[in-house]
Order: sequence, then C-alpha cells, then structure tokens
Amino acid sequence: MLKPKPHPIAEVIPRMQPAEVAELARDIGANGLIHPIVLFEGKVLDGRHRLEACAKAGVKPRFVDWEGEGSPVEWVKSVNLERRHLTPSQRALAAAAFLPLLEKEAKKRQREHGKTAPGRKSLSAPGRGVLSGKAAKTAAVPGASSRSGSGWSGCAARSRPMRTEGAPWPG
Repeated sequence: MLKPKPHPIAEVIPRMQPAEVAELARDIGANGLIHPIVLFEGKVLDGRHRLEACAKAGVKPRFVDWEGEGSPVEWVKSVNLERRHLTPSQRALAAAAFLPLLEKEAKKRQREHGKTAPGRKSLSAPGRGVLSGKAAKTAAVPGASSRSGSGWSGCAARSRPMRTEGAPWPG
C-alpha cells in the first residue's frame, strides 16, 4: 500500500514539531503502534503524525476506516482540539479553519434532505411562508440588513443585553 496522504480535514490541525514526532517515533519503536491510523475517503483522517513516526521507527502502520456516525469534521475536532497540547491561538485558528468544512457538510446534508433536516417538515409546507436565503439570514439576526453578511458575525457589537421581566436595565 502506498503511503496515504492526509485528508484536508486533518490538515486543519497544526503539525507537531519535529522533536515531538521524533519522540513519538521512539515511543512507537519501543511500544509499537497503539492506536491505528484512521482513514476516510482513502486519506489519513487521524494519525498523520503516527504514520510519520512509524516510518521513522521502521514499524508497519495499521489502518482502519473511519466508521463514525455524523460529521468527520466534528470527530477530528473532538479527537484533536482538546486532546493535543495546542496553544490557545492554535486552537482558535483550527476552529476558524473548521468552519468552512462544517458549512460544506451542512450544504451537502441540505442537498440530500431537500434543504431541511432529516425528520423535519419542509419550511415550504402549505400555509407557511418561505424566505429567500438572504432574507432568512437577515430575519434571524436582529438589527442586521441584507448587506450585513451572513449569520451572526458582527452581531455582538450591535446587540444590546436583554432585559428580564421586572429587572432594571443594565447601567
């Protein structure tokens, strides 16, 4: 088998430093590969550093196909962001890089399920109005215009705290 390339989802996570990979290679050489390398679409979804360390240690890697349910992006996020020694800025950059991948998955689910979540009724059901894409985004964001961009970005700067019934307005 040829050495599989990293999956684009895996590339979001920052690479280990060469000294860290060397230490991992020493450990794999001494103890073997404990966790197999996970493949998705024929590419490494998790374990690109273990694969590199196996090559350095002369250990034959083991591969398994990703059999998770749901989002492979969310899975990679889960296995890496909280379990790796990343700086806060590295975590923030990775989280920002995951966003377009999650949006791509969402669009794919929309196409597969008629632009509605599985098990949900379509918004275009009789008796219900349907908003265009820009109008729906605008309607969902208080104080936003159709030119303000997508979703909630920038809303925090424009929003006011909510007042609970009977509570005084914030100073």
